[in-house]
Amino acid sequence: MNNLGENNLKKYSQIAAFILLIVIASQFGCKNQNKNINSNYEILSSNDEIIIPFEIYRNDIRMNAKINNKNCFVLLDNGSLWDELLFFGSPKVDSLNLNITGETYIGDYTVANPIIADVDTSVNIAFQNIVFKKQKAIITRYIPGLSNLWEGADLQISAAFFKNFVVEINFDELYIKLTLPKKFKYTGKGQELKMKKGPNNSRLINANIIQLNGKEISIDLLIDLGGKHPLYLPIGKRDDIILPDNPVESVLANGFQGPIMGYMGRLKGLKLGNYKLDSVLVAYTKVEPSADEYGNTMLGIKLLYHFNITFDYPNERIFIEPSKDFNNRFHFNMTGLELIPDLQGNLSVINVYHNSPAEKAGIVPNDVITHINQTQIKDFEIEEIKTILMQEGQNVILSIKSMNQTKQVTIALHDIL
Repeated sequence: MNNLGENNLKKYSQIAAFILLIVIASQFGCKNQNKNINSNYEILSSNDEIIIPFEIYRNDIRMNAKINNKNCFVLLDNGSLWDELLFFGSPKVDSLNLNITGETYIGDYTVANPIIADVDTSVNIAFQNIVFKKQKAIITRYIPGLSNLWEGADLQISAAFFKNFVVEINFDELYIKLTLPKKFKYTGKGQELKMKKGPNNSRLINANIIQLNGKEISIDLLIDLGGKHPLYLPIGKRDDIILPDNPVESVLANGFQGPIMGYMGRLKGLKLGNYKLDSVLVAYTKVEPSADEYGNTMLGIKLLYHFNITFDYPNERIFIEPSKDFNNRFHFNMTGLELIPDLQGNLSVINVYHNSPAEKAGIVPNDVITHINQTQIKDFEIEEIKTILMQEGQNVILSIKSMNQTKQVTIALHDIL
């Protein structure tokens, strides 16, 4: 375990679950927690136009910002609107010279071994044309070797955007536009849909899912830019949601007690307003009938970026217009591998899907990939690796360390689902 310690691993699996499964700042057991949003901001442009460029990085919206005159990578999330900034502990975050004024807890502080994080109540964060001032922040504590859980990101932001502005996310041109609600007028060609409030200050929209048997079901879906899969549906909560034949068992997220297991499958289609998407990829989670429905019933970013979207939280509405990706197929996995970075800069195999290209090539869990097409893993950016391994119909050469032996295998990439 590379001397990191079992307790540290357990703690960071909790933090990962906190980020991925909406166990977020609105659920903190916090000492003297202030529930009110701090809406201090300064618009720097003369015409009140706020344009913020972004990129898609590891299936997240990632923006550039400055804190204490130092560059940071910021993720945008809205699965639940929390007022605090959330920093991911790392040496870089430590170098920002944040003003720590107290402690808080991630999750339920009444349980044994709660996750303790630090608090700063006066962070100024500057984007292009706007500065948010005196923002409260939660800072997770750094444990060496585990910062790759959120490699390439320093913090997340949520309510500061959505509670103060109408937020347009243009996935075609890769920019976010913030408009004061009193000045907003929709000029696009899309459709307006009503939102309604969900649990933990989330927002829901109504959709119709079409199952493989042709049955069409009306369902309210939680909107979550931080959701990594296109669509999440619960099995066990509703009798009319059926797990499709031959689903692929998969690790959907890291949970409090380790990996959160579920199944990947497909729907025949999904309707949002007047728009219909075909062969939608779905993450199915098994839940108890008493479980919170909307924590497992979500639209994730891989579906949302089939549209250009305008969120108008003050008026509880959303505008959607098909993006250039609207007709693109939802892809799952071309190799059959689930991988995580290791401390040496390589990729460790944590799972191999049955009957996949990787399994046919003889790759097994705990193997380590050191090279792709004769290039060291450490010489790639994460997004470069993702692009190479998602090129359907191509062959890739992987150099593998397996049981202290090194071998090369060639796999033909195709979607396994």
